[in-house]
Amino acid sequence: MHMLIDNTLQEERDVIFVECREVERAVVGMQGLYKLESWRNESGGHREFSCRVLKMSSGIIEITGPVTGSVGEWVAVHLDRLGQFKGPVIRIGERRLVVRIVATNDGRNKIARKIEWIENKKNRDRRQHDRRVPRDPRSTLRLPDGRVMPCQILDYSVSGAAVSADIIPELGTMLIVGKIIGQVVRRLPEAFAIEFLIIQDLRSVDELFKKLEDNS
Repeated sequence: MHMLIDNTLQEERDVIFVECREVERAVVGMQGLYKLESWRNESGGHREFSCRVLKMSSGIIEITGPVTGSVGEWVAVHLDRLGQFKGPVIRIGERRLVVRIVATNDGRNKIARKIEWIENKKNRDRRQHDRRVPRDPRSTLRLPDGRVMPCQILDYSVSGAAVSADIIPELGTMLIVGKIIGQVVRRLPEAFAIEFLIIQDLRSVDELFKKLEDNS
């Protein structure tokens, strides 16, 4: 039987975003699968749903997915690079849920080390790619809801770019800059950073930033 201790619930809610801010960039956008205790298939087995990590720390994980369950419901989340985590839902929203990871202190330390390793690897990868300023910084930004708006490319490398636009999308948002698909991995003052889904050819990446109406 899984129990959710009421007197710790509000404390979990109060600290969740403070705890996650330090490491959220490391795993934001990571894909995975999750199972809710109440969702089963015709044979009685748990149904699996695809999810994407919005925020995570050694004690809390926030994911977005097609079903949210209810507060207190037990969830199992599997991430390819981090393994499986289980715990109760402590907060729900529109297509998102926050889970308190149930683990021993040693288990939490292992999770923290894995997240730190991923963050350090990402930082090393970013430093390996020289950043450049485009000849023409003007480009277009296509959002998940289909909106298209002008933007400016502040700088770029073969793996990502810093972009300025009228809006700053949420972390993990998938979008298209010019003709390149990427994901928001960091929010900056008056700008945001995207990571390309595919490493680009440095000789042609500048051309791919051209506005949608431009001929290439």
